[in-house]
Amino acid sequence: MKQLLFTVLLSILLFSCADDKGSEAYLGKWTELKKTGNDYVIVNCGYEGQSITVYKDSVFSKGTMEDFTMPVDHANYADSVQLYSDEAEKTYYSFSWADEQKGIAKWLFKQDGLPDIVRYYVNSSNLKNIKTIKGTDKDCVTADEETEEPEDIFKPDFTTKDGKTAIKLIRENCLELIDVEQQTTLMNKCFDNVMLQIRPLNSNALPLTFISGKHYIDVNFILINNEWTANEVTIFDPATGSETGITKPVTIALKDFNYINVIEQTE
Repeated sequence: MKQLLFTVLLSILLFSCADDKGSEAYLGKWTELKKTGNDYVIVNCGYEGQSITVYKDSVFSKGTMEDFTMPVDHANYADSVQLYSDEAEKTYYSFSWADEQKGIAKWLFKQDGLPDIVRYYVNSSNLKNIKTIKGTDKDCVTADEETEEPEDIFKPDFTTKDGKTAIKLIRENCLELIDVEQQTTLMNKCFDNVMLQIRPLNSNALPLTFISGKHYIDVNFILINNEWTANEVTIFDPATGSETGITKPVTIALKDFNYINVIEQTE
């Protein structure tokens, strides 16, 4: 009887481990494919195509014309994987295998009020096994098709409560800090090995989130003596299963921010 009980427990443990491993198959970088009949190919247009990089706490979509980052609030694992941006569950990515053996997945992006976007991608480990074809005018974006916004149109991603300072995110790891009244750039800065997000905060502080893999830091920078400075950071580690951040004192200027240095100062 004891031997039978041990066998059952061992089987449950092994199944659980295998299931956990399988449930994380959606993580990593995915390169977009074109479906042609029953086959999938990479279309070479002479420029970097679309891709998505999936973390447990965020999804970064790199487009031909525009990039997009969606935070992951929670996930649902069933026949497919749904990654929800918030508790309302109206915006999400859905992952399911199209051909698991070849590492090809079907990704659906749902945004409330907009048509569903369905695309096929291959994971990094199987990328070398996919055939590449030369793109046609129908597949590729040409210079004539590209439209640039007039330079006098100002569309910030965040503006402080007093309306004086704004942030424009550039790619996934760079920002432009702008004086709204003078329409001049106060700072252009890129940050190493992180992705940037702006938290919704009605404040005169700059509410930035720095994402590094499965970990992230929330920082509110305040203008002190003409310097955007923070006196504390809140560190999150979703890998531990906790949704509560740990706030630690550290003085850091936005222009000098370095993720690794901040972590070292708070240990």
